[in-house]
Amino acid sequence: MAGVKGKSGPPSIRSQATYKTICDRLAIGEPLAQICRDIGVSDGTVREWQRSDPEFADAIARARLLEIGRSTRLN
Repeated sequence: MAGVKGKSGPPSIRSQATYKTICDRLAIGEPLAQICRDIGVSDGTVREWQRSDPEFADAIARARLLEIGRSTRLN
């Protein structure tokens, strides 16, 4: 998962650690756009990662549900 074979350019930051960072921050309510700016990728890149990696897409969905549950309990 660390990069795509056959593509040139800088190495990808796509990794389990990056996935975890994104999901952890989504779960506490941070906007995806802010997370993407902080880690140096576009939100379109993260959406492409979701399309190409069903496990990551599921993790994003779980993180968003955690955030919804957290914010509901706070209100």
